[in-house]
Amino acid sequence: MELQTLTSTVLPLLAQFATTVKEVVKVELVSNSTDLTAVAVIIAAIAVLLSLWQIWATRRHNRLSVTPQLVHVINAEDTDEEWGMFLRNTGVGPAKIKKILIVVDGKEYSTDSSEDLELAIDLISKKLERRHAEINPRTDFNQIFPTTSFSRFSNNLLLPAGEYQTLFSVKSSSPTVDEKRAFISVLDEIGVTSEYESLYGDKYLTVT
Repeated sequence: MELQTLTSTVLPLLAQFATTVKEVVKVELVSNSTDLTAVAVIIAAIAVLLSLWQIWATRRHNRLSVTPQLVHVINAEDTDEEWGMFLRNTGVGPAKIKKILIVVDGKEYSTDSSEDLELAIDLISKKLERRHAEINPRTDFNQIFPTTSFSRFSNNLLLPAGEYQTLFSVKSSSPTVDEKRAFISVLDEIGVTSEYESLYGDKYLTVT
């Protein structure tokens, strides 16, 4: 949209300016070949500038048309069996994921490391169990949330626009409203840092 606006306004004005200069100079300097040569050089220079500007505008438009935007989303809808934290690309181009860090109690854990993932899952699971015991000590946490998992992300994984990837999830089994609130409160305490790039190599960072 921005390129179309610039093209429809600036380019016609510059072209009209070049044409006007050419016509005026032809009328006033038609008998002077030296001046006409100088004018021809000026007009050629303007044409080159127009071409360079159009190339720049096109490249800028191409970059904007593939800009990714990653957001971290917590989902705990009653209609979904899988609750958790998800990585969603709300941009218009694919995101090349370079690094994702999970922050629990101030310490970072890389999703590219199996050891880090196991530690992060253990810490979060214990948090969920403690929070669950506080609000509903009579029920077994493992019966309400039988499966807990983290996704491992390898470097340069491409996440297309409009798609999502699971960061952390649990399988729920008829949780109560209080259990749902407890689950969300624990995930709200977890930090996530996503480093990613566009197809052009532009770097981005999302921190929650």
